[in-house]
Order: sequence, then C-alpha cells, then structure tokens
Amino acid sequence: MRPEAVIQLRWRLAAFFLCIGFIVVHQPGSTRAQSADVIADRESYAVFAASLAIGTADSGRPADRVAVLEETRAVTTCPDEKAVPPEWRLVVANHKKENAGIRTLRPDADLRRPYSIVSIADLRSLMRNAGYDLSKFSGQQSPGAQVFRGFPGGRLVAFSAVGFDEQKTRAMVTVQYDCFPTAENQPPYRYCHEYEQLMLEKHEGKWVAARSVRTCGGIA
Repeated sequence: MRPEAVIQLRWRLAAFFLCIGFIVVHQPGSTRAQSADVIADRESYAVFAASLAIGTADSGRPADRVAVLEETRAVTTCPDEKAVPPEWRLVVANHKKENAGIRTLRPDADLRRPYSIVSIADLRSLMRNAGYDLSKFSGQQSPGAQVFRGFPGGRLVAFSAVGFDEQKTRAMVTVQYDCFPTAENQPPYRYCHEYEQLMLEKHEGKWVAARSVRTCGGIA
C-alpha cells in the first residue's frame, strides 16, 4: 500500500473512532452540557435543521451524519442595517443580542439527521495532534485541512444563536464551516473557511429560506 494511502486510511479510522467518542461523551444531561449557556429553545434547533438542509442542497454535499461545533460562532457585522427591510430589523437586532456571548448546543436535539458534537477543546486537541501551530493562523491551516476532512460530512459546521421576531415566524442564523481554534487562554479566532447568513420564514410549520431579504457570506 502506498504511503499516502496508509495516511488516508489512518485518518479515516481516527475519524471513525472520534465520532464514537463524541457519541459516548456527549450524553444528554451531562455535567459538561449543564455548565454552559445551553440553547434550549426547540425552535432554534428547527432553524438549525432547516439551515443544514439548505446548506446541503446548495453545496451538493449529502451527508448521513454531520459534525457540529458545540460552541456558537456568529457574524454580526452584516447585513448593513440600511439594507434590512423594516419587518426584518427586529430579527437582526435579536440575532446580535443572542450572540453577545458564546452559547452551546445540546447533544440530544433533533436536527433531522444524526450529528456529532465537537467542542473547541476537542478540535484544539485534534489540531495539535496533527501538527498545527495554534498560536497563529494561515491559509494552509484552514480550508481543506485533513482535520476537517476527517469529520463526518467532510467538514465542521458551526451555528450562531438564532435571532427571531416576536412571533417566531422570521429567523436569522449564521452558518460557518471549518472554524479554526486558538491555543488555550487566548481569545477565539473568528477565522472560518466559509460563512453564510440565512434568513428564514416559517410557512405551514416549516422553516424555509426567505427570498425577500438580502444576506451576506464569504469564503476565506
């Protein structure tokens, strides 16, 4: 077997056992989950599930299982307030408020597909073991890195907390992919390979992408 094939096989095996570890460690009601500001609102997880479906459809990456970052990551610098329709301004304001601090996701919510929770500590350990220098960030250490490719679905998904209107018929969420961690005791970097802000509306009990409002996104 060629050396590169051996390396690839090792990564796949590591990813497989890693996923099993996440399922065992992140059990409902665990001390770890209770110690942080956990998002408990069921409607937020319905928005997360809809966002996953939209992202999969847009990227053409169907995945039976996905890896989701336990901590929230948000982009609150856009959209431009002047460009936001009046009926969406409360949603954008609530999104900023809900993301004033880092929140965490439950490991037992319904995202309409199996998922594995990955904490920043887990990711930091994996990156160090792969030889990455977490004290700095470079293009070689972000998109397409083997660590991210080894996760279920081939990448790591990070959600922001969801912003809603008062009736919870409109929602805003930031979805990011392959977010890079920092060394311990350092402020978290906001570098992610890709991000997109999604505006969703609830129609007949289902969250769907809104077409009447502009959003922002980018690729590092």
